[in-house]
Order: sequence, then C-alpha cells, then structure tokens
Amino acid sequence: MNWGEVGSREISTLFSDMKSGKLALPEFQRDFVWEFLDIERLLESILAGFPAGSLMLWQTDKPQLSVRPLEGAPPTKPGNQLTLVLDGQQRLTSLWTALASSDRYCFYVDVNQLAEVIAAADKTKADWRDEVDQVVVQRKVGRGTKAIPTAPASKAEQISQGLLPVFQMLDTGEMMGWLMEWTESSPVDPEIRSKVFKIVSEFSSYRFPVIELSPETSLEAVCRIFETVNRYGVVLSPWDLLTARFFVKDLNLRHCWENETPEEVQNRLDDSKYSLLQVLALVKTSDQLFDSTPVRPKATRSVVLGLDAPFVAGAWAKAANGYNEAIVMLEAQCGWSGSRTLPYPPLVVTMAAWQAVTKGWAPADRGRATAIARQHYFASVFSRNYDEGSTSQMGKDLFDMARVFADSSAKTEAMDKFAGVDLARDVAQEKWRAKALLASVLSMVSAAQAEDFFKVKPLFAHWRLTPKVDVHHIFPKAYLATIDPKLDADVIANATFLTPVTNQSIGKRRPSDYLAEMKENLINVPELMRSHLVSAEALNALHQDDYPAFIEARSATIRDVAQLLVDGDTIAQALGKVLPIRN
Repeated sequence: MNWGEVGSREISTLFSDMKSGKLALPEFQRDFVWEFLDIERLLESILAGFPAGSLMLWQTDKPQLSVRPLEGAPPTKPGNQLTLVLDGQQRLTSLWTALASSDRYCFYVDVNQLAEVIAAADKTKADWRDEVDQVVVQRKVGRGTKAIPTAPASKAEQISQGLLPVFQMLDTGEMMGWLMEWTESSPVDPEIRSKVFKIVSEFSSYRFPVIELSPETSLEAVCRIFETVNRYGVVLSPWDLLTARFFVKDLNLRHCWENETPEEVQNRLDDSKYSLLQVLALVKTSDQLFDSTPVRPKATRSVVLGLDAPFVAGAWAKAANGYNEAIVMLEAQCGWSGSRTLPYPPLVVTMAAWQAVTKGWAPADRGRATAIARQHYFASVFSRNYDEGSTSQMGKDLFDMARVFADSSAKTEAMDKFAGVDLARDVAQEKWRAKALLASVLSMVSAAQAEDFFKVKPLFAHWRLTPKVDVHHIFPKAYLATIDPKLDADVIANATFLTPVTNQSIGKRRPSDYLAEMKENLINVPELMRSHLVSAEALNALHQDDYPAFIEARSATIRDVAQLLVDGDTIAQALGKVLPIRN
C-alpha cells in the first residue's frame, strides 16, 4: 500500500494554511512547550538555510479523531479539508508565534548584527552561518524588562535600531520597503547590504521537507506512525556523530566517558554530554588566550563537530576534571545546590573551561583566577548576561576572564553591565516566573546555607538542597490576600527556601505570629533570618506585618550583598558587611 509521498512546502504556504485554519493538530498531540529562545534559534537556522527537520502531515477531509488548532492560530473551519500535523508541531507553532505578530512579544531580525556577522566572516573567509546566534531577537511590546527590552514603538525606531519585524517577512512589498529605508540610513557596505537583502528575502521561500500521508491512511496506522515518530525516533547528537567518527580513528569516546570522567560529572550531565564537548571546544584554543594578540575561543556546534581525535584524546581528562572542579567551586562559593539555584546552565561550561585552563598554575595565581571566576559568575547572573544567547557568550566570557587576569584594572562585560542594573527594583517588582533572576537570588540564600524557620530539618546537605525543600513565601501569600488583594506576594524579594512542614505551619498566619512562635522555641530569630538575607530593618517590618517595608528592605539587602559579591567578596564576607551579627 502507498502510505503517501515525500515533498516539501514553503514557509509562506504553511503560514497561509495555519491562518486559514487548514492546518491543525490531533488532540493527542502534546502542548506547545518551546521557550522563546528556541523560537529564536529556529528562525536563525532558517535564515542560515540550515535543515530544520522534516514535517509529517496527514491530509483528510473527514478526521476520525478530535482536532485542535496550533496554539494561537485561528480555529479550524467546518468543511475545510484539514492537514493534521503528526510531527513538527513545535516548529510550526513557533513559526506562527513569530509570523502572526503579537500585542505582547515580537521577534525581529537584527539586520545590523547580521551585517556585522557577514562582514566579520568575509574578512576571515569564514562561514557567517557559524555565528548566526543572536541575529534574531525578541522584544516586549509596551514596557520591557532587563531580560526582554521594549519593542520599537514605530517603523522609524525599528529602522534606527536595525530591527526588521519577522511578521513582515512574508509580505515582500512591506519588507523591501523597510529594507530600502534602512539602506538609506545605514553606513553598511553596499556589498554586505546586498547579502543581507538576499538572506532575509529568501526566508519566505525556505522549504521544509514534508512526508505527506495519503488521505486513505487508516486512523490505526496514523496513531502507530505518530507513536513511532515521537517515541522511537532518534536524532543524532554531536556526541553520537563524534563517537562514530572517532571510532574509526581508534578513539572510543564511550571509554573516555566511563573511565576518564569523574562520577560527579557523569551524574550532572544529560545523555547528550554536549556540555563537556563544549568545554573541549573552548579549551582547544585556550593556549592563545594570553598571547599578545589573544584569540577568542568558540563553542559553536560547528567547532564542536570539528574537534579532532588526537586533541580530544589528549584533552579529555583535562576538560572533565575542569568540569568537576567547576561543580565544586559553584557549590561551595556560588550557592549551586540544584536546578533551582542555577540561573544559566551554560555558565557551568564557561566555569569548567576556566578551571581546565588554569589547572596547574601556581597556587596564588590559581586562587586569583578562581576569585575572578566567582566575581564574573555573580555579575553574569545578576545582569542576566546570558538571556540573549549563550553559545557565543561562553567564549567571550573566557576571553574576558583571561583579560582581567592579565590586567587587574580591567572588567568583564558582565561586570560592566551589572553596574547599570537596578537590582533592588528588579527583585521588588519582578515575579517568580523570571526564573533566572529568582535562581540568582536563591543561590545567595543557598550560599549562606540558610536554615529552615522552625528547623524541621536542614535545608541543605553537603551543599545540595535536601529532598522536598522548595521555594516559598516569607510573607505568606494567603495572609496578604486577606488584607489587600492588590499586594503581590509573588515578587522575587519575597521568596526563600523552606521545608513543606514549615510552610504548612505558617499557612496564612501573619509574620509577627510565626516569628513569635520561633522565639518561643528558643530560636535565635535575627541570626536565622540573616541567613535568608533578612536585615534588621526587614525583620522589624515582619514584626510589624508591614509588607511594603519588608520588600523594600530585603530588596536593598539583596542589592548590597550582590554588589559585594561582584566586587570580589565571598558570601561570608558580604554578609558580614551588610548584615553584621549583633550580640
């Protein structure tokens, strides 16, 4: 039986079908789960002409199962011949999100950045597509944030910033008009501009490979195919590709993993092991970091896939041990106690590469290098320096730390960026869904080895968050709801770690009530609350049940402790200065 045929469809056709309600999902498909960063990466892959995976579609005029539109797309229309998406809904929904515009978030091609990438590649005779990350950016309509800046309010602002709206890229007339206006105000070389024109103009004609199942395919067969594609389909990762390539060169990567990698690193990394490969990529050119003309390391996919067997064989143990030492440093000095306290996983790669690079240095130099890494780590997380992309940032960070080591008066990009951050305002206003900022604050609580309010059990054991300990409100949310529903309990300055038993005991009680109980149980309340970054002023506000005053005081403490950490203090030193112990 002929199950269907293999073909391709342009983005413009797929978007038209989504807009008209002809493209839909079987009800059994999972929900859309991609993050905004995933959407940016997809759009960048399309701009670069990279394969973005095939789609599997099933055309039917009489669906034998419940269907629904892609998230955010118009509903299906009765009488339409439907095309159901069996494989590729994350990519198609991402395209809809970017192309349909939005009254909240918009995606843009940063044509100025694209022009710079092309010019740099032309100069070195490299492939511009290797550095395509950060060419697509996201902006928030209305009032932006540190993580997502405000979107341009007009076409003139778009052009002055070089931000071409993705939702205009299927309208050739609008897009070309926009590009012509950008050309008039841009100092970019004409040849580079022509390449930019060509790249963005080809976006709408990008073709996805498509497997189209015949309308006669039975429902049973469709379900079996869907299950096979989504459960058993295997995508080769860089690890798989390098394992196969190196095997014929007498290098067994699995042997390296099993026998030359510390157990702690094996436990931390996922099956892709991609992070360790990125460390190797960064280490490969690290010997040139301190040259008179230093070279910035890279950890792009192309660099990872370009690793050679002799280098990997010789550097594997160095990279793996560097990763292990980064884990130790981040746990002991930066408060990494689990996923809740790790704002940006790629930062671990940066720290691991730095530990590998500095391995074998004289003790004094190694100690200074670790202090620089700690400063840079806190500057990065509190400035949210990894929000706009991580692959290129890792190499830049390694380059920056080497520069600071060579010149003690220098600062890394993240340190400079932190100087412009109003951290007290951010933690007082932003909610827990700002996960990176929340994790950054919780990492300080972790580094301070905070204790449970009622000391039901330790919150941390060997620098790790103990089981079932979770993020809870210091000022109980249920209590605030009873006095003023407008008070927002979910701001980051009101978050800390507690055991579930303690959180349940606090319930909707006023803070002055549970603080009195703590004192009755002979708990040194000021000292315990100090470990949660609660100052004397903030504690007094808790005793007075004054939520605004508490948020203001704790936000100021978080800001002051963070500043000292970025300046080079350890957490113990910072707490001693900002929250001195009172006898």
